[in-house]
Amino acid sequence: MSDGPKPRALYRWILAGAVLLAVAFVLSGYLFKDQINADGNAIWQWIERTSWLVTIAGVFVLLGTLWLLLQEQRRIATEISRHPRIKLGLVIPGRPPENLELSQTFLQRAATEARLEIRFGVVNEGERTAVGLLHELIFPASVAEASSPDGRGFADGSGLVHLSWNSEDLHPRSGITHYAFVVLRPNIARVVVRASATFHDAAKVETEIEVILERVA
Repeated sequence: MSDGPKPRALYRWILAGAVLLAVAFVLSGYLFKDQINADGNAIWQWIERTSWLVTIAGVFVLLGTLWLLLQEQRRIATEISRHPRIKLGLVIPGRPPENLELSQTFLQRAATEARLEIRFGVVNEGERTAVGLLHELIFPASVAEASSPDGRGFADGSGLVHLSWNSEDLHPRSGITHYAFVVLRPNIARVVVRASATFHDAAKVETEIEVILERVA
């Protein structure tokens, strides 16, 4: 997508217009110098003709300046309308990572510990980079443990478990996947995780993600 003319181009156009006016003035003096030398009154005719040349040149300069100003305003409006569009969810194995889901069911034998590997995804479906994006997950107190190989986790005073990752820039039409290892407390078969993403110059994006555990004999 073209960004359109920059302000520097506008300044160059105005400078070119000033040079064009000066050239018109000098050229008109050269064309009518014989009349000026022959009759001093002819200077008024020279001034009149020069003014017409200057006016015509000025009209072209004005039109060109207005066109550049319009293009610059259009470029600014287009730039403002472009923004990141962040989507949060779960990355399901075997499916394209950009197709995020808000719910996933895990099957596990009843005799084993309910330790789950969950893939949480962030996708930018917008037209601008999300700068300094920070991805955070908040697990309910029914989660005994939540950890990640490359993330940071802690439990707050209310029993909620937090996981977060270092901020990074997420470019348009791209995504990231964060792995979390979660241990559920006994007799817990469903948890709702609050996922959020914050980045520069935008409101926080939040969504709820459901994790279901089905224990089989």
